Amino acid sequence: MAGEGNDRLDGGADNDELFGEAGNDQLNGGTGDDKLFGGEGNDAIAADAGTDELHGEAGNDNLSGGTDSDKIFGGVGNDTIAGDDGNDELLGEADDDSIAGGAGADFLYGGEGNDALDGGADADNLFGEVGNDRLFGGLGDDALFAGAGSDRLDGGIGNDALFAEVGDDTLIGGTGNDFLYSGEGNDALLGGTGNDNLFGEAGLDRLSGGAGNDRLSAGEGDDRLIGGQGRDRLVGAAGNDVLIGGAGADRFVYSTELAFAPDAIGLDSIQGFTSGADKILLDRRTFTALKSRAGTGFSNTRDFAIVSSNGAARSSTAAIVYNSSNGSLFYNANRAASGWGGGGQFVTIDKARAIAPRDFVIL
Repeated sequence: MAGEGNDRLDGGADNDELFGEAGNDQLNGGTGDDKLFGGEGNDAIAADAGTDELHGEAGNDNLSGGTDSDKIFGGVGNDTIAGDDGNDELLGEADDDSIAGGAGADFLYGGEGNDALDGGADADNLFGEVGNDRLFGGLGDDALFAGAGSDRLDGGIGNDALFAEVGDDTLIGGTGNDFLYSGEGNDALLGGTGNDNLFGEAGLDRLSGGAGNDRLSAGEGDDRLIGGQGRDRLVGAAGNDVLIGGAGADRFVYSTELAFAPDAIGLDSIQGFTSGADKILLDRRTFTALKSRAGTGFSNTRDFAIVSSNGAARSSTAAIVYNSSNGSLFYNANRAASGWGGGGQFVTIDKARAIAPRDFVIL
Protein backbone atom coordinates (compact mmCIF):
# COMPACT_ATOMS: atom_id res chain seq x y z
CA MET A 1 0.00 0.00 0.00
CA ALA A 2 1.34 3.41 -1.00
CA GLY A 3 0.96 6.69 0.86
CA GLU A 4 0.08 10.23 -0.18
CA GLY A 5 2.95 10.81 -2.60
CA ASN A 6 3.58 9.79 -6.19
CA ASP A 7 4.41 6.13 -5.73
CA ARG A 8 5.43 3.12 -7.84
CA LEU A 9 4.16 -0.32 -6.84
CA ASP A 10 5.16 -3.55 -8.61
CA GLY A 11 3.26 -6.75 -7.91
CA GLY A 12 5.62 -9.27 -9.45
CA ALA A 13 4.50 -12.91 -9.49
CA ASP A 14 1.53 -14.33 -7.54
CA ASN A 15 -1.91 -12.81 -6.90
CA ASP A 16 -1.39 -9.28 -5.60
CA GLU A 17 -3.49 -6.41 -4.24
CA LEU A 18 -1.95 -2.96 -4.74
CA PHE A 19 -3.37 0.33 -3.40
CA GLY A 20 -2.05 3.62 -4.72
CA GLU A 21 -3.96 5.89 -2.32
CA ALA A 22 -3.45 9.67 -2.82
CA GLY A 23 -0.99 10.97 -5.41
CA ASN A 24 -0.17 10.23 -9.04
CA ASP A 25 0.85 6.60 -8.72
CA GLN A 26 2.17 3.90 -11.04
CA LEU A 27 0.92 0.36 -10.36
CA ASN A 28 2.17 -2.70 -12.25
CA GLY A 29 0.46 -5.97 -11.45
CA GLY A 30 2.94 -8.39 -12.96
CA THR A 31 1.95 -12.03 -13.42
CA GLY A 32 -0.88 -13.53 -11.41
CA ASP A 33 -4.52 -12.60 -10.83
CA ASP A 34 -4.13 -9.11 -9.39
CA LYS A 35 -6.36 -6.35 -7.99
CA LEU A 36 -5.03 -2.82 -8.46
CA PHE A 37 -6.59 0.31 -6.92
CA GLY A 38 -5.31 3.72 -7.98
CA GLY A 39 -6.96 5.85 -5.31
CA GLU A 40 -7.01 9.65 -5.66
CA GLY A 41 -4.77 11.17 -8.30
CA ASN A 42 -3.91 10.67 -11.95
CA ASP A 43 -2.65 7.12 -11.91
CA ALA A 44 -1.07 4.74 -14.43
CA ILE A 45 -2.22 1.19 -13.78
CA ALA A 46 -1.08 -1.78 -15.87
CA ALA A 47 -1.96 -5.45 -15.73
CA ASP A 48 0.14 -8.24 -17.20
CA ALA A 49 -0.52 -11.97 -17.46
CA GLY A 50 -3.43 -13.23 -15.37
CA THR A 51 -7.07 -12.34 -14.88
CA ASP A 52 -6.81 -8.91 -13.31
CA GLU A 53 -9.14 -6.28 -11.85
CA LEU A 54 -8.15 -2.61 -12.14
CA HIS A 55 -9.80 0.39 -10.44
CA GLY A 56 -8.78 3.91 -11.39
CA GLU A 57 -10.97 5.58 -8.75
CA ALA A 58 -10.74 9.41 -8.52
CA GLY A 59 -8.58 11.23 -11.08
CA ASN A 60 -7.74 11.08 -14.77
CA ASP A 61 -6.25 7.62 -14.94
CA ASN A 62 -4.56 5.48 -17.59
CA LEU A 63 -5.49 1.81 -17.20
CA SER A 64 -4.16 -1.04 -19.35
CA GLY A 65 -5.19 -4.68 -19.33
CA GLY A 66 -2.88 -7.57 -20.04
CA THR A 67 -2.85 -10.79 -22.01
CA ASP A 68 -5.86 -12.39 -20.30
CA SER A 69 -9.49 -11.45 -19.62
CA ASP A 70 -9.48 -8.42 -17.35
CA LYS A 71 -12.07 -6.20 -15.68
CA ILE A 72 -11.27 -2.49 -15.58
CA PHE A 73 -13.18 0.34 -13.84
CA GLY A 74 -12.29 3.93 -14.67
CA GLY A 75 -14.00 5.60 -11.72
CA VAL A 76 -14.43 9.38 -11.44
CA GLY A 77 -12.41 11.37 -13.96
CA ASN A 78 -11.54 11.42 -17.66
CA ASP A 79 -9.90 8.03 -17.99
CA THR A 80 -8.10 6.18 -20.77
CA ILE A 81 -8.75 2.43 -20.71
CA ALA A 82 -7.17 -0.21 -22.96
CA GLY A 83 -8.20 -3.84 -22.69
CA ASP A 84 -5.34 -5.30 -24.75
CA ASP A 85 -5.69 -9.09 -25.29
CA GLY A 86 -8.40 -11.29 -23.81
CA ASN A 87 -12.15 -11.01 -23.42
CA ASP A 88 -12.29 -7.91 -21.26
CA GLU A 89 -14.99 -5.96 -19.43
CA LEU A 90 -14.20 -2.24 -19.49
CA LEU A 91 -16.27 0.35 -17.62
CA GLY A 92 -15.61 4.05 -17.96
CA GLU A 93 -18.04 5.06 -15.20
CA ALA A 94 -18.20 8.84 -14.53
CA ASP A 95 -16.91 11.66 -16.83
CA ASP A 96 -15.50 11.61 -20.38
CA ASP A 97 -13.59 8.39 -21.00
CA SER A 98 -11.69 6.82 -23.89
CA ILE A 99 -12.03 3.03 -23.97
CA ALA A 100 -10.38 0.60 -26.42
CA GLY A 101 -11.12 -3.11 -26.30
CA GLY A 102 -8.15 -4.42 -28.31
CA ALA A 103 -8.11 -8.10 -29.25
CA GLY A 104 -10.79 -10.41 -27.86
CA ALA A 105 -14.57 -10.36 -27.49
CA ASP A 106 -14.94 -7.41 -25.15
CA PHE A 107 -17.74 -5.57 -23.32
CA LEU A 108 -17.29 -1.79 -23.19
CA TYR A 109 -19.49 0.53 -21.08
CA GLY A 110 -19.13 4.28 -21.35
CA GLY A 111 -21.06 5.21 -18.22
CA GLU A 112 -21.91 8.87 -17.59
CA GLY A 113 -20.17 11.46 -19.74
CA ASN A 114 -19.24 11.93 -23.39
CA ASP A 115 -17.23 8.80 -24.08
CA ALA A 116 -15.29 7.30 -27.01
CA LEU A 117 -15.44 3.50 -27.32
CA ASP A 118 -13.48 1.37 -29.81
CA GLY A 119 -14.15 -2.36 -29.80
CA GLY A 120 -11.03 -3.36 -31.73
CA ALA A 121 -10.72 -6.88 -33.11
CA ASP A 122 -13.27 -9.70 -32.64
CA ALA A 123 -16.99 -9.58 -31.76
CA ASP A 124 -17.52 -6.85 -29.17
CA ASN A 125 -20.45 -5.30 -27.30
CA LEU A 126 -20.35 -1.52 -26.82
CA PHE A 127 -22.73 0.47 -24.60
CA GLY A 128 -22.61 4.25 -24.73
CA GLU A 129 -24.97 4.74 -21.76
CA VAL A 130 -25.49 8.37 -20.59
CA GLY A 131 -23.89 11.19 -22.62
CA ASN A 132 -23.09 12.09 -26.23
CA ASP A 133 -20.88 9.15 -27.10
CA ARG A 134 -18.87 7.87 -30.08
CA LEU A 135 -18.83 4.10 -30.57
CA PHE A 136 -16.71 2.29 -33.17
CA GLY A 137 -17.04 -1.47 -33.52
CA GLY A 138 -13.82 -2.12 -35.45
CA LEU A 139 -13.18 -5.62 -36.78
CA GLY A 140 -15.67 -8.40 -36.04
CA ASP A 141 -19.42 -8.80 -35.76
CA ASP A 142 -20.20 -6.20 -33.12
CA ALA A 143 -23.26 -4.94 -31.24
CA LEU A 144 -23.39 -1.21 -30.47
CA PHE A 145 -25.97 0.40 -28.15
CA ALA A 146 -26.31 4.18 -28.05
CA GLY A 147 -27.94 4.88 -24.68
CA ALA A 148 -29.20 8.32 -23.61
CA GLY A 149 -27.75 11.25 -25.55
CA SER A 150 -26.99 12.15 -29.16
CA ASP A 151 -24.55 9.43 -30.14
CA ARG A 152 -22.56 8.36 -33.20
CA LEU A 153 -22.22 4.62 -33.82
CA ASP A 154 -20.00 3.12 -36.53
CA GLY A 155 -19.97 -0.64 -36.92
CA GLY A 156 -16.71 -0.79 -38.89
CA ILE A 157 -15.88 -4.05 -40.66
CA GLY A 158 -18.14 -7.04 -40.01
CA ASN A 159 -21.82 -7.91 -39.78
CA ASP A 160 -22.86 -5.55 -37.03
CA ALA A 161 -26.02 -4.61 -35.12
CA LEU A 162 -26.45 -0.97 -34.12
CA PHE A 163 -29.18 0.31 -31.81
CA ALA A 164 -30.15 3.95 -31.34
CA GLU A 165 -31.98 4.81 -28.15
CA VAL A 166 -32.93 8.15 -26.56
CA GLY A 167 -31.57 11.17 -28.47
CA ASP A 168 -30.80 12.11 -32.06
CA ASP A 169 -28.31 9.44 -33.09
CA THR A 170 -26.22 8.69 -36.18
CA LEU A 171 -25.70 5.01 -37.05
CA ILE A 172 -23.22 3.90 -39.73
CA GLY A 173 -23.11 0.23 -40.62
CA GLY A 174 -19.78 0.30 -42.45
CA THR A 175 -18.58 -2.76 -44.35
CA GLY A 176 -20.69 -5.92 -43.97
CA ASN A 177 -24.32 -6.98 -43.77
CA ASP A 178 -25.56 -4.85 -40.90
CA PHE A 179 -28.75 -4.30 -38.90
CA LEU A 180 -29.46 -0.71 -37.84
CA TYR A 181 -32.34 0.18 -35.52
CA SER A 182 -33.57 3.71 -34.91
CA GLY A 183 -34.69 4.83 -31.45
CA GLU A 184 -36.87 7.54 -29.97
CA GLY A 185 -35.16 10.55 -31.56
CA ASN A 186 -34.65 11.91 -35.07
CA ASP A 187 -31.98 9.49 -36.21
CA ALA A 188 -29.79 9.10 -39.31
CA LEU A 189 -29.05 5.51 -40.39
CA LEU A 190 -26.48 4.78 -43.11
CA GLY A 191 -26.03 1.18 -44.16
CA GLY A 192 -22.72 1.49 -46.03
CA THR A 193 -21.35 -1.43 -48.04
CA GLY A 194 -23.25 -4.73 -47.88
CA ASN A 195 -26.83 -5.97 -47.79
CA ASP A 196 -28.18 -4.05 -44.82
CA ASN A 197 -31.44 -3.88 -42.86
CA LEU A 198 -32.46 -0.45 -41.56
CA PHE A 199 -35.45 0.15 -39.30
CA GLY A 200 -37.02 3.49 -38.40
CA GLU A 201 -38.94 3.98 -35.17
CA ALA A 202 -40.41 7.05 -33.49
CA GLY A 203 -39.12 10.39 -34.76
CA LEU A 204 -38.22 11.90 -38.12
CA ASP A 205 -35.62 9.42 -39.32
CA ARG A 206 -33.40 9.35 -42.40
CA LEU A 207 -32.44 5.89 -43.68
CA SER A 208 -29.85 5.47 -46.44
CA GLY A 209 -28.98 1.99 -47.64
CA GLY A 210 -25.79 2.78 -49.56
CA ALA A 211 -24.25 0.06 -51.71
CA GLY A 212 -25.86 -3.39 -51.70
CA ASN A 213 -29.34 -4.89 -51.77
CA ASP A 214 -30.83 -3.28 -48.69
CA ARG A 215 -34.13 -3.37 -46.82
CA LEU A 216 -35.34 -0.08 -45.35
CA SER A 217 -38.42 0.07 -43.12
CA ALA A 218 -40.02 3.33 -42.04
CA GLY A 219 -41.28 3.84 -38.49
CA GLU A 220 -43.95 5.95 -36.85
CA GLY A 221 -42.72 9.38 -37.95
CA ASP A 222 -42.34 11.15 -41.28
CA ASP A 223 -39.23 9.37 -42.50
CA ARG A 224 -36.97 9.65 -45.54
CA LEU A 225 -35.76 6.37 -47.07
CA ILE A 226 -33.06 6.29 -49.75
CA GLY A 227 -32.16 2.90 -51.15
CA GLY A 228 -28.96 3.90 -52.96
CA GLN A 229 -27.21 1.41 -55.21
CA GLY A 230 -28.55 -2.11 -55.61
CA ARG A 231 -31.94 -3.81 -55.61
CA ASP A 232 -33.48 -2.33 -52.50
CA ARG A 233 -36.73 -2.95 -50.65
CA LEU A 234 -38.39 0.12 -49.10
CA VAL A 235 -41.26 -0.40 -46.68
CA GLY A 236 -43.61 2.47 -45.90
CA ALA A 237 -45.30 2.65 -42.51
CA ALA A 238 -47.24 5.10 -40.36
CA GLY A 239 -46.34 8.68 -41.17
CA ASN A 240 -45.92 10.58 -44.42
CA ASP A 241 -42.67 9.14 -45.72
CA VAL A 242 -40.46 9.95 -48.69
CA LEU A 243 -39.21 6.82 -50.50
CA ILE A 244 -36.37 7.07 -53.02
CA GLY A 245 -35.17 3.84 -54.56
CA GLY A 246 -32.01 5.12 -56.24
CA ALA A 247 -30.05 3.05 -58.75
CA GLY A 248 -31.27 -0.50 -59.35
CA ALA A 249 -34.63 -2.24 -59.63
CA ASP A 250 -36.29 -1.39 -56.31
CA ARG A 251 -39.39 -2.58 -54.48
CA PHE A 252 -41.81 -0.31 -52.58
CA VAL A 253 -43.79 -2.38 -50.08
CA TYR A 254 -47.16 -1.54 -48.53
CA SER A 255 -48.31 -3.89 -45.80
CA THR A 256 -49.47 -3.41 -42.23
CA GLU A 257 -50.45 -7.11 -41.96
CA LEU A 258 -53.91 -5.75 -41.05
CA ALA A 259 -56.76 -4.21 -43.01
CA PHE A 260 -56.03 -0.79 -44.54
CA ALA A 261 -56.18 2.13 -42.10
CA PRO A 262 -55.05 5.61 -43.24
CA ASP A 263 -53.27 6.40 -39.96
CA ALA A 264 -51.34 3.13 -40.08
CA ILE A 265 -50.19 3.40 -43.69
CA GLY A 266 -49.68 7.16 -44.06
CA LEU A 267 -49.40 9.18 -47.27
CA ASP A 268 -46.02 8.62 -48.88
CA SER A 269 -44.13 10.19 -51.76
CA ILE A 270 -42.28 7.80 -54.08
CA GLN A 271 -39.55 9.66 -55.96
CA GLY A 272 -37.67 8.53 -59.04
CA PHE A 273 -39.96 5.58 -59.82
CA THR A 274 -38.96 3.81 -63.06
CA SER A 275 -41.77 1.95 -64.79
CA GLY A 276 -40.70 -1.48 -65.99
CA ALA A 277 -37.87 -1.75 -63.44
CA ASP A 278 -39.27 -0.75 -60.04
CA LYS A 279 -42.30 -2.42 -58.44
CA ILE A 280 -44.99 -1.46 -55.93
CA LEU A 281 -45.90 -4.44 -53.72
CA LEU A 282 -49.39 -4.59 -52.19
CA ASP A 283 -50.32 -7.03 -49.43
CA ARG A 284 -53.82 -8.52 -49.76
CA ARG A 285 -54.12 -8.57 -45.96
CA THR A 286 -53.99 -4.76 -46.07
CA PHE A 287 -55.70 -4.16 -49.43
CA THR A 288 -58.55 -6.58 -48.80
CA ALA A 289 -60.65 -5.42 -51.78
CA LEU A 290 -58.12 -6.86 -54.24
CA LYS A 291 -59.29 -9.88 -56.21
CA SER A 292 -55.95 -10.63 -57.89
CA ARG A 293 -53.94 -13.66 -56.85
CA ALA A 294 -50.87 -13.29 -54.69
CA GLY A 295 -47.54 -13.73 -56.45
CA THR A 296 -48.60 -11.92 -59.62
CA GLY A 297 -49.48 -8.46 -60.84
CA PHE A 298 -53.13 -7.62 -61.39
CA SER A 299 -54.35 -11.03 -62.53
CA ASN A 300 -57.85 -9.56 -62.19
CA THR A 301 -57.78 -6.64 -64.61
CA ARG A 302 -60.63 -4.90 -62.80
CA ASP A 303 -58.40 -4.36 -59.78
CA PHE A 304 -56.49 -1.46 -61.41
CA ALA A 305 -57.47 1.65 -63.32
CA ILE A 306 -55.72 4.78 -64.60
CA VAL A 307 -57.78 7.99 -64.63
CA SER A 308 -57.07 11.68 -65.19
CA SER A 309 -58.77 13.33 -62.19
CA ASN A 310 -59.43 12.74 -58.51
CA GLY A 311 -63.16 12.84 -59.24
CA ALA A 312 -62.81 9.99 -61.72
CA ALA A 313 -60.71 8.09 -59.19
CA ARG A 314 -63.42 8.49 -56.55
CA SER A 315 -66.09 7.04 -58.84
CA SER A 316 -63.91 4.20 -60.19
CA THR A 317 -64.86 0.60 -59.43
CA ALA A 318 -61.20 -0.54 -59.34
CA ALA A 319 -59.48 -1.29 -56.05
CA ILE A 320 -56.27 0.55 -56.96
CA VAL A 321 -56.67 3.76 -58.94
CA TYR A 322 -53.91 6.00 -60.33
CA ASN A 323 -54.53 9.62 -61.27
CA SER A 324 -51.99 10.20 -64.02
CA SER A 325 -52.51 13.98 -63.92
CA ASN A 326 -51.05 14.47 -60.43
CA GLY A 327 -49.46 11.15 -59.44
CA SER A 328 -52.03 10.25 -56.76
CA LEU A 329 -52.44 6.53 -56.02
CA PHE A 330 -55.66 5.55 -54.23
CA TYR A 331 -57.05 2.48 -52.53
CA ASN A 332 -60.80 2.13 -53.16
CA ALA A 333 -62.03 -0.14 -50.38
CA ASN A 334 -65.70 -0.22 -51.43
CA ARG A 335 -65.12 -0.39 -55.22
CA ALA A 336 -68.60 -0.07 -56.76
CA ALA A 337 -69.93 2.45 -54.24
CA SER A 338 -68.93 6.11 -54.54
CA GLY A 339 -65.99 7.24 -52.39
CA TRP A 340 -63.15 5.31 -50.82
CA GLY A 341 -64.90 3.44 -48.02
CA GLY A 342 -62.14 2.90 -45.46
CA GLY A 343 -59.47 3.57 -48.08
CA GLY A 344 -58.02 6.74 -49.61
CA GLN A 345 -54.84 8.06 -51.12
CA PHE A 346 -51.68 6.37 -49.80
CA VAL A 347 -48.98 7.35 -52.33
CA THR A 348 -48.00 10.23 -54.57
CA ILE A 349 -45.70 9.35 -57.48
CA ASP A 350 -43.50 12.42 -57.97
CA LYS A 351 -43.76 14.25 -61.30
CA ALA A 352 -46.84 12.10 -62.05
CA ARG A 353 -44.56 9.54 -63.68
CA ALA A 354 -46.19 6.91 -65.87
CA ILE A 355 -47.01 3.61 -64.19
CA ALA A 356 -48.65 0.49 -65.61
CA PRO A 357 -50.23 -2.72 -64.30
CA ARG A 358 -46.89 -4.50 -64.77
CA ASP A 359 -45.39 -2.24 -62.08
CA PHE A 360 -47.37 -3.92 -59.27
CA VAL A 361 -46.98 -7.23 -57.43
CA ILE A 362 -49.66 -8.66 -55.14
CA LEU A 363 -48.46 -10.28 -51.93
